[in-house]
Amino acid sequence: MGFVTRLRVGLRAARHAFPFTVRGLGVLTLSIMAVWIWGFGEIDLLLLALGATGVAAVALATLLVGLGTLRLRRNLRRLSAHSPTPKRLETGGWIPTGLSLPDWRAIPWIDLDVYWEEPVGAEARLVPRDGILSEEVRPRQRWLRTTAVRRFVVRDVFGLTALSLRDERALGSWVLPAVGRLRETPIVTALTGADGISWPSGTPEGDRMEIRRYVPGDSARDVMWNVYAKTRKLHVRLRERAVDPSRRLVAYLVAGKGDEASAAAARVALQTGGLGDEWTFGADGTPGSQCEPGPALEAVARSGGFRGSCGLERFLDEVDLGDDAACVVFVPPRLDPWLGEVARVMSRRSGRVAVVIGVDRLQPLRPQRAAWQRFAFEVPAEPGEIPEEVHEVARSLAAHAAAPPLLVVRATGRSQPLTGRELAQEAA
Repeated sequence: MGFVTRLRVGLRAARHAFPFTVRGLGVLTLSIMAVWIWGFGEIDLLLLALGATGVAAVALATLLVGLGTLRLRRNLRRLSAHSPTPKRLETGGWIPTGLSLPDWRAIPWIDLDVYWEEPVGAEARLVPRDGILSEEVRPRQRWLRTTAVRRFVVRDVFGLTALSLRDERALGSWVLPAVGRLRETPIVTALTGADGISWPSGTPEGDRMEIRRYVPGDSARDVMWNVYAKTRKLHVRLRERAVDPSRRLVAYLVAGKGDEASAAAARVALQTGGLGDEWTFGADGTPGSQCEPGPALEAVARSGGFRGSCGLERFLDEVDLGDDAACVVFVPPRLDPWLGEVARVMSRRSGRVAVVIGVDRLQPLRPQRAAWQRFAFEVPAEPGEIPEEVHEVARSLAAHAAAPPLLVVRATGRSQPLTGRELAQEAA
């Protein structure tokens, strides 16, 4: 550990042990100046009384915060080293973690807050319930960790003093990305050509002979409108299973910035059986491959925050794609170093790999109006524009893909192949 690192750690520890906040230090300094300079020096009784009151307030706040910190330390020591926590969490919502502390209403003018230092990307709070303070956490990104590092901060209600305690204990839970409205999105069905648009490098498949109920994401080309006219229920035609044989599916999740929606699409495919009966799954941050839903979902959670090199090529070498296997890669919508690695791997296996790009929502479209109309009227935002960065990612991967890159939107649950004019020009 270098000198700069040791100095930084020492300053951070001193900051947490220093009892006065910036406001409290300012009030204490002004109060001492009022007492010493104007109170005793100028014999100003008003400033003397105000300064003495300020010094007494800071001293009382320091005493109460110190007592609260000692009580908090005693309560944390009494807690079990393995606090009860749910096995599986989900991003986006407040979830109880099982950690509870006695209520602090016995000590006046004191507040208690909690922050999570590790894993990062989690917001925590203490909620009073039946005389105790129950901790709730709202993860903002997925993770799989064995320990949690919390920072408890004891402060007075006036913000004059504050002390903090660091607590590290076992964490028996892991966080998966929220699926939003992707629960009913037929990801693999869309990849196999549910829109009826052929792809030059794809394989010929059977005619649409079977029928099932319509689900969001199906193409309007496959809707049986004559049945809808009679029953008022939407049905779509599927390919004949005897003509379109089932193939082993290999799926991989590439981790990167903004990959929560792509990870949610991979989770949906794993939990709903969208990968078929025989599949193999891999993800960045987890060596090897998984063939069961439980370990595969753990690999999805473990990939959160991974910033190492992409392991797609190593994964494909291990699973050994045969003639009967197809590969689906879930990628982030950002232009990062992983893009060049994935494009190189796909070029070596041209026509064997399909791509799924996940986004949280599309950019709003605003109609063009005159300046006076924009000033006088509120223009509603209409979702629908695909970000240009997503187009760049799709153009980089479409040339060697087995099908048009599939875009899935977590907020709406819609999916659409990116087969626009830009991709056609790039493929040409």
